[in-house]
Amino acid sequence: EAQTGISAALCRLSFDNFLVFWRQILQDCVDVSARFCEYASLIQATATAVLEGPSAASEGPEPELQRLFEVVMKSYLQKVGVLLQARQGEHRGLKAEDWKRLLRVSHTALDQVRAFQERCRQRLSRGKETHGGADVRVEVRTHLYAQTKAIIEEFDKKCIERVEVALDQERWERTDVPLQYKTILEQLLGKEHRLEMDAVDQGVERYLHVDGVHFLVVPAVLTLIQLLNEYVRLCIEFDALPEVVVQRMCSLLKFFNGKARELVLGGQAVSKQVLRKITASNLALCSQCCGLVGQILPSLQGHLHGLLSAEGGPAA
Repeated sequence: EAQTGISAALCRLSFDNFLVFWRQILQDCVDVSARFCEYASLIQATATAVLEGPSAASEGPEPELQRLFEVVMKSYLQKVGVLLQARQGEHRGLKAEDWKRLLRVSHTALDQVRAFQERCRQRLSRGKETHGGADVRVEVRTHLYAQTKAIIEEFDKKCIERVEVALDQERWERTDVPLQYKTILEQLLGKEHRLEMDAVDQGVERYLHVDGVHFLVVPAVLTLIQLLNEYVRLCIEFDALPEVVVQRMCSLLKFFNGKARELVLGGQAVSKQVLRKITASNLALCSQCCGLVGQILPSLQGHLHGLLSAEGGPAA
């Protein structure tokens, strides 16, 4: 369905230009919440002066002013959420670092709106215990959550495709390991690494070393390690949805394991004419790759557990 009007105009914007627009719209929301907070205080002061005397103890306009703040800001942010929703298709394929910029701008502004809501409540309560009120940010936050999840799903889809292509082309012959994979592996497992590694060391090694164990590898398993590291980075970037990223990572591992089993043990590499026959060497290398993944998993699980715990997510 073709979009028209403001939705079409928003979809034509580059991401950077939309981010400028989005930042301004959210700043307008913050400004409106600040002005309404001052307006409510002014009405409260006027009503208090009018109600001085015997009637001063009666209920003033404070409850209605608090509800009005919630209605006004919730309605405003609902409309703002529609603007974000209009670009959900354009955002689906964004890089994590770009979407992180929008999330940072969004959460900063929404937290400021919430702070003004709380300030308004405290001023109107006149020292009485009152309920915190409805969270007016919920509409925009729902859209942010949904679009973040969609970006993760798109990323996961591309990773599955890359692994599938790598495995379909795999001849199960040993390959040398570029030294950059030492850095990638250390990042994947949450260990210290030398940042200058990529720029300085351009050599290769015969084995990939994991916790003192040496593994022969094939190109497909190197692709898997690289992609797993990208999942970990995504988990850090999207700290509101780490459990979703981890679930997708587990699915990728299951896919790799199942596909490798079908190709080698199931003989599909022969039926697809990638190999003339499955040799003992092919089987040994497949076993080495499975052993490598098995060696990585405990440390990877520990790293992810630490990330989830630090971000307040469920420990899995």
